Amino acid sequence: MYWKLNIKSGIYFSVYSDKLNRSNDYATLITYCQNWVNFCPDGDVSLSPEASQFTHLCKILVQDTKDPRLCEGRTNFREYLDNSGEWQDYLRALFYAYQKRYKTEETSKLPTINQLGNEFQLRLRDGYRNENRIAFFKPAVNRRRVTMITGLERFMEWVPN
Repeated sequence: MYWKLNIKSGIYFSVYSDKLNRSNDYATLITYCQNWVNFCPDGDVSLSPEASQFTHLCKILVQDTKDPRLCEGRTNFREYLDNSGEWQDYLRALFYAYQKRYKTEETSKLPTINQLGNEFQLRLRDGYRNENRIAFFKPAVNRRRVTMITGLERFMEWVPN
């Protein structure tokens, strides 16, 4: 099962986590998110050429690709940006908003990633440690020029606890 991650994802998790065949080691829910930095702008690259982040990432980009022309693009830097903390903050805040909107219990803390999964008897595979088996967690921007990949896409694999 695959769907875009949004505020109603908690509803999808509650419906589809019950339908997973928990005796099947390959049973997986895949969620997808794009443009999450609209809600978490610190997770994106500062595109100002004066920014030290821009200069640093441009150096890495040229070392990796051997093509200085790629420094002119707007998305090429995102492959080298470590925004894992911002991504996890976004995911936690998204489910916190779901809890506030659809649940009556009062909580003032953002849930941890483990708490998010436990609520639906699921575990999020760690894409940053290459645990995903079906879809790349973060597609490589500079490896394939045929399609327009923005570098903001994230594929999450949720497996039964």
